[in-house]
Amino acid sequence: MKFKAIWVLLLSLSLPFGRGVASAQTGMFYDEFGNGFKAAAMGQAFTAVADDSSAAYYNPAGLTQTKGIFELTAGYMYGKPRLRADYPETPSLNLSDQRSSHGLYLGIASNLDFRDTIRVFPWFRRFAFAMTLWANLPEFGQYHSGPTAIRPHFLRHDMGFQALAISISLGIEITRWLSVGGGIIPAVTSSADEDVFQAVNKMNDDDPVRGLRLSIHQTATAFVVPVCGILIRPPFAGIEDKLAVGVSFRGENKQNHGKGIIRQDIGMEDEYGEPLPVALPYPDHYNINLVSYIPWQLTAGISGKPVKGLTLAYDMTFKRYSEYLTYLELTPAPPFRDTYTHRFGVEYAFDPHFSSGFARKIRRIAFRGGYYFEPTPVPEFEPLPPPPNNNIYDSDQDVFSAGLALTLGGEKSEHEFEFSFQYHHFRHLSRYAYFDAVYAFMNGLEEPGYQRVDIGGYVWGVGGSYTLRF
Repeated sequence: MKFKAIWVLLLSLSLPFGRGVASAQTGMFYDEFGNGFKAAAMGQAFTAVADDSSAAYYNPAGLTQTKGIFELTAGYMYGKPRLRADYPETPSLNLSDQRSSHGLYLGIASNLDFRDTIRVFPWFRRFAFAMTLWANLPEFGQYHSGPTAIRPHFLRHDMGFQALAISISLGIEITRWLSVGGGIIPAVTSSADEDVFQAVNKMNDDDPVRGLRLSIHQTATAFVVPVCGILIRPPFAGIEDKLAVGVSFRGENKQNHGKGIIRQDIGMEDEYGEPLPVALPYPDHYNINLVSYIPWQLTAGISGKPVKGLTLAYDMTFKRYSEYLTYLELTPAPPFRDTYTHRFGVEYAFDPHFSSGFARKIRRIAFRGGYYFEPTPVPEFEPLPPPPNNNIYDSDQDVFSAGLALTLGGEKSEHEFEFSFQYHHFRHLSRYAYFDAVYAFMNGLEEPGYQRVDIGGYVWGVGGSYTLRF
C-alpha cells in the first residue's frame, strides 16, 4: 500500500486531479468577441469595411480610410460563458460555470496627414497607422496551466483569455482604388524544465514541504504573428465609393507557458536534509501548459452601400485547424478539421437633424447588427478502440450581435459613443468521452472507458466605448 500511495502522489504532481475547470485554448479575446465595438456589433464581417482602428487586426489595408489625424478609442469589454458538459450516467463529472473575461480596450489610429510633414514629403499622406490593445484586468500578469489531454475540457472559454492582446499595423494607399497593409500581433511563449525530488522518509508533518524539492529553469521567447491585407474599391464610375473588396491573412498564434521536461525522483534524505545518492527515477515527461492556440486564417470579404446610409458586409474565413496539436505536441485522434466561417453584417446610419438643445450636437446615429455561423473543428468519433487522445468539447455556434453608435460633432473634433452586444449559442451535441485508468481512479469511477456526454450552452458579451477624433 505504501508504494501504491507513492505512485499516486507522483501522478498527482504531473496531472491536475479532480474535475474543476481547465484553461482556455483559444486564448485571444479578439478571436471570440471581436476587436473593436463596430466590428463586434457587425458580426466581425469587417474585412472590406475596416474603417477604424480595429482594421489593424481585420485588414490593415483599410487603415487608409481613417477619418482623422488622430483617433483614440477607450472602452470596456465583458464576456460571460455558460457552457455545460453533462454526463447522464455520472452527474458528478458535469462541467459548467466557466470564468468571465473582462478588461479595457484601447485603440489608436492616424491617417498621418500632418501638414508640415506633407509639405516636405507629399507621399507621406498615403500612409496610415493603428494599434489596438485589450488588457484582461482580472488576469493581468497571470497564466493558467492547461488541462491534460485526457481531462475533459472545452476548446474555448474554460478559464478566460490571455492577459494581453495587441495588434499594430500600417496601411499604404497605392492608388485611389487599391490599398495594402501589414502588421504584427506580438506574443510570448516560455518553456521550463523542472527537477522534482520526493524524500519518502520525510512525508510527515515535521517537514513543512513533506520531503518535496522543486527546481525550475524557465526561459521566455517573444515572437510576432503576421497580419496583412488588401482593400480594393473597383475603379468604375458610380460604384468606387459604394463597393469594396478585402482580403486579409493572420498567422498562427500558439503560445505556451512553462512547457518543458519534468524529471522526478523518489529517494531518501539523510539526517541533514540532503538527498542520498541512490534514488528511484520516474520516467521523464512533459509539463502540460498550453495557454492559447489560434490557427492561421484567410478571409475574403465584400461590402456595399446600396442606398445612402446603409452598409452591407459579408466575410468568409478559412481557419487551418487541421494543424492543431495537443499539449504533448501530438495530433489529436481524431485530428481537427479545417473550418469555414460565414459572417454577415449591416449598419444603417443617418443624421437625425435635431434642432434644439443638446440633441443638436448629435450628427449621426448608427444601428448595427450581425450574424455568423462557426462550425466546430472538433470532429465526432466512434466509441471504438483505439481510444481518442483528447476529450476536447466544442459544438457549432450561431452568433448574433447588435450595436448602437452616437456621433457628436464639434467644430474641430468628433465624439463617438459605441455599444455592442453578442450572444453565442452553442448547439446541443451528444457524443462520447473517453476516461483512461488514471482519470477514472482520480474521479471515483469504477473502471475506465466511454461515457455519454451532452454538450451545449451559450456565451454572451457586451461592451461600450468612447472615441475622440479630430
